[in-house]
Amino acid sequence: MATSTEGKNFGLELPGLQSVFTHAELNFETRKVSAPAQRSPKTPMILHDLLSLNGGQFVDAAYLRLLKRMPDPDGYKYRLGQLFAGIAKIKILGEISTSSEAAAVGMNIQGLSVAFVHYKLGCIPIIGTALRLFFDIEGNSSGECHQRRVAQRLYKLEAEVYRIQS
Repeated sequence: MATSTEGKNFGLELPGLQSVFTHAELNFETRKVSAPAQRSPKTPMILHDLLSLNGGQFVDAAYLRLLKRMPDPDGYKYRLGQLFAGIAKIKILGEISTSSEAAAVGMNIQGLSVAFVHYKLGCIPIIGTALRLFFDIEGNSSGECHQRRVAQRLYKLEAEVYRIQS
């Protein structure tokens, strides 16, 4: 299973990641840069704007905003795999923002630190349930992960329909 350097640094592997990309038929050599990639990393982007993006647009914008660069093919594949696996976007952003590369670059997104702490607190058994309700935090229940997986797949289907109609 291919994982990026970032994934190895965090000690993360996603079961079934290879099958996600087999079905997604992603080709990184011919991948076109989407509109968010044209945004300057210095342009203010609030957390809400970033969280409203999906798929490759989210991954590209996250890297540009937090690391001032486009994702390398392994990092792109890994982060897109996380999205398709139902991992919360706030967790992905938190992982990128707490990396040594992000610390060296010095970029941040207003409100991300607090949102990431709330997310991590929401993962604590029993107490996390109450905190998720109080702070309106995304959870990691199987239902919530499934909902995020479905949302990413719907986004991908919508993009494909749009591409075919164009």
